[in-house]
Amino acid sequence: MNSKRLYRYFENINKAIIIFFLVATIAVLALQVFSRLFFSRAFAWAEEVARYLFIYLSLAGAAIAYKKDLWVSVDIISSKLSKRAKNVYYLVTESICFTFFIIITLVSFKYIASSKGQLTAALQIPMAIPYLAVPIFFVQMSIISLNKIFHFFKEKGI
Repeated sequence: MNSKRLYRYFENINKAIIIFFLVATIAVLALQVFSRLFFSRAFAWAEEVARYLFIYLSLAGAAIAYKKDLWVSVDIISSKLSKRAKNVYYLVTESICFTFFIIITLVSFKYIASSKGQLTAALQIPMAIPYLAVPIFFVQMSIISLNKIFHFFKEKGI
């Protein structure tokens, strides 16, 4: 699968996750508000569901933003550099990002493994389900970062 198709695949999946989980979050929170308003009672599980949906929403959005270079960055340093130095700077920062994504992915797998047997407070589902968001989206960002590095070398003819 070429990189454009892979990017498009990740983006379409992430957009679907964002749309579905955003609608689900709104529905759960609306249910929570109505239950408090009309029945003076709140569902114990609603806050927990909204929290876990928000985790998936945030990380899916982060992966899309990274792919489209929409992350906040400070370009004070890079704006003062020559073209050659900017290339080196870009390569170093992408390499740092890739390393960071890989480290977070590996640590998250260890964290998921250590949570074996733990259940969420209200829903009583395995804690691995909310924790799984981190490796899913950080693996995506690792692939995107590696692809950015690869295309950098391809464009420069190195």
